Amino acid sequence: MIQHTVACPHCGQPLPGEAAFCPHCAKSIRLRQPYPIPLRRWRRRRMAWAVLAAILAVLTVCFWPWRATTVSVFITEDATGTCVVDRETVQTYLPQATVISFNGANGPDTSLEDVLISSFQMATLIVSNGKDRATGEWGYWTPDDNPSAPYSLLIFDSGLHLMGYFIGIPQPAGENRWELKVTLCDYDITPLYQQQLAAFQAERSAIFTNFIPPERVADCGAAWFLKGYSTGHSGILIENDPQAYYLWATYRSPSLERWRHPLEQLPQHLPDSSRWMCYLLLDAHNGLIGYTMLDHQGTGLTGSLTERT
Repeated sequence: MIQHTVACPHCGQPLPGEAAFCPHCAKSIRLRQPYPIPLRRWRRRRMAWAVLAAILAVLTVCFWPWRATTVSVFITEDATGTCVVDRETVQTYLPQATVISFNGANGPDTSLEDVLISSFQMATLIVSNGKDRATGEWGYWTPDDNPSAPYSLLIFDSGLHLMGYFIGIPQPAGENRWELKVTLCDYDITPLYQQQLAAFQAERSAIFTNFIPPERVADCGAAWFLKGYSTGHSGILIENDPQAYYLWATYRSPSLERWRHPLEQLPQHLPDSSRWMCYLLLDAHNGLIGYTMLDHQGTGLTGSLTERT
């Protein structure tokens, strides 16, 4: 019988029969073939890694510890002890700001929606059908008058987009500075604007139907009044005057009693020089009697009201 000798493919030495490895070089003589992985499995793995990478990217953007959620805006008192809040000051901390609205707040827990509804920016948008912006708006407060008074600051980077807000009591920051801790947000106010526009247009004529001449204010039966803005230029309330919307919003507000004033205090709330202000006149039960327009001298007021002008 003829025996066939098998040589090691690595060192060439003869191998015993059925050898799995070479006794001379200790290398395996069984060649391993790579197992082909189906293409679909690779595609699934790539897709899984892509989905995981996308999820990690979203989590990084939303929850990474260094991502700021608030920005402190510092206001310095002037020589008279007044803190002025204007767009230029806010832009020092938030350069994207294009419009600001600063006003008193009903309380530190006032909702953002209520602040937006009663803001000068909303009033300007409403009476212009969304065409104008309150670009020149500014406000102020005097800390010595009431250090615990709450205020609101709205910051817009476009007409209908709110980028930040503050609602609360300004905090002392030393050296006559006060801190407003602004919460950053991404809030499109378009739906709220459209809702307010429709409601105001439906009720405007009913609110401003009965004009009370200044000389009749004292004896028209009014017990309270709501005041508008110093935005009038004559004794006629024109259609695009923002104070028309503001008065309507204040009258419809659940916080009406916080904003109303006793009628005898009317001479203490006259408009700025060369301007006119609109007032809603209410009875003892907050029922609407009518409206009037007054200049900075309260021209036309009669009776007991003239004693305080």
